Amino acid sequence: MKKPLSWKFLLCILPVLGVPAGVGAQLYIQGTTVHISPNALLHSNDDVTNTGGGTLINEGMLSTSGSITNSGSATLQGNGRYKLAGDWQNSATFSAGTSTVNFVGPANSMVTSGGDAFHILEMTKAVANLTLADDLGIGRRLEFLSGQNKILLPGKTLAIGSGGDIRGYDINNYIVTGSDGELIKSDLGDNGFTFPIGFDLSSYNPMVVRQHGTSGPLGVRCHEQHFANGSSGMPLSSEVVDASWEITRASAGVNDLEVTLLWELEHELAFDRNDSAVGFWDGANWDYGALPGSQATILGSTTYSQTRTGISGTGLLGVRSGMSLVDAHDARATSSALIVYPNPFAEKLTVLHASGKIWLYTLSGQLVMQIDPGYGPGFSVPTEIDLGHLPAGIYLLKTTGMNGLPVSTRLIKMAR
Repeated sequence: MKKPLSWKFLLCILPVLGVPAGVGAQLYIQGTTVHISPNALLHSNDDVTNTGGGTLINEGMLSTSGSITNSGSATLQGNGRYKLAGDWQNSATFSAGTSTVNFVGPANSMVTSGGDAFHILEMTKAVANLTLADDLGIGRRLEFLSGQNKILLPGKTLAIGSGGDIRGYDINNYIVTGSDGELIKSDLGDNGFTFPIGFDLSSYNPMVVRQHGTSGPLGVRCHEQHFANGSSGMPLSSEVVDASWEITRASAGVNDLEVTLLWELEHELAFDRNDSAVGFWDGANWDYGALPGSQATILGSTTYSQTRTGISGTGLLGVRSGMSLVDAHDARATSSALIVYPNPFAEKLTVLHASGKIWLYTLSGQLVMQIDPGYGPGFSVPTEIDLGHLPAGIYLLKTTGMNGLPVSTRLIKMAR
C-alpha cells in the first residue's frame, strides 16, 4: 500500500517557493489546510484525496495521474486548474469559483458532482469518454479540445448556465443523451444555441434552438429512431430521417421556438430531402406543419438540416419527406395487410382486406372521398371504388386493417 504524503514539509515550501512540487505517492489531506499558490503546480502520480474536514485551496494547478476525491466534510475551493486522468468524486463541498476542471489521459473517466457545479469543464482526452454518475451543472463553458471525446448522460442531466456555452463540438465530440439523458440550457434567447447531442456513440444529431418568446431553461435529448407514436411504437422505415429529437422541458410561458435539426446522409431512409418537413409530436399526433415540404439545407458534404418555427412546449420532433397534412403515423400497408389494385390506376380501384371505413386524401391533406362498406373489424370484402373523376396525381388511402389497427398506402392516379 502506498504511503500517504506528510504535509508537514510541503506546507512549508509551497508558499515560499511558489514553484512546481511533485508528489510520488498518493496525495492525502486530512483535517488540515493546503494552499496552492497562483502560478504554482502540484502534481501527484497517484490519487488526490481531501477528507476529514480538510481544506484544499487551489489558486494554481493541481495535477494528478489518478482521481480527485473530496469527501468527509472537506472543502475544495479556489480559482485554479484541476487536471486529472481519473475520476472526479465529490461528496463534500466544492466551490468552483472561476476554476477549470480538465480531464486528460487515455482512459474513460466518471464525474460525481455531489450537486456542486463546475465553472469550466475541458475535455482533452486521447480517445476516451466522460460519464456522469449524477446530475452536473456547468456555469461558464464546456469545451472539447481533443480528437474523440464524448460525454455520456445515462439517465442524468447536464445543465449549462445562463451565460454558459459549449465549444469544440463536432461529429466526434458531442454529448450522448440516450433515451433518458438530458442536456439543459438556461435562457437561450433569440441568438440560438446549438445542442451537440446524439443518441449513442455513433449517432450525432445536433439541434439548434432559438427562443423568440419568453426566455427560460430548455432541455433536449435525442432518440434512436423516428417512431410512429412519438417515442414508442413501430419505427418508421421509409421517407424518414432515422432519428428523433425531444424537447424535454420548457418553463411556463416558453413558446415560439425555432428549431433546426441536423443529420448525416447515413441517417436517411429512402428520404427525399427536396420535399421534407419537421414534425412535432404533441402527445397524440404528428404534425408536420405547412406542406408540401421544402428542400433541406446542405451544411457540408454529408450533413443536412431542416427548420421548423412556432414550436411551443415539450414534445418529440422528427423529419420526414413526402408528408401530407393528414395524420399518417399508422402502419404502412403490406401485401398481407391491405391489397389495392390496380396501382397505378386510371378509373376504378379495388380494395381488399380493408375492415371498416375508407378515406382518400390528397397529399395536401384534403379529404376527397369517404366510403363505408358496412362491415366491421374481422371481415374482408372486396370493395370497388370509381375514382375516374379525380385528377391525376398521388393520393393517400387510409383504412382499418383486419387486426383493427389503422393502415395506409399511397395511390397513383393516371390521366384517363
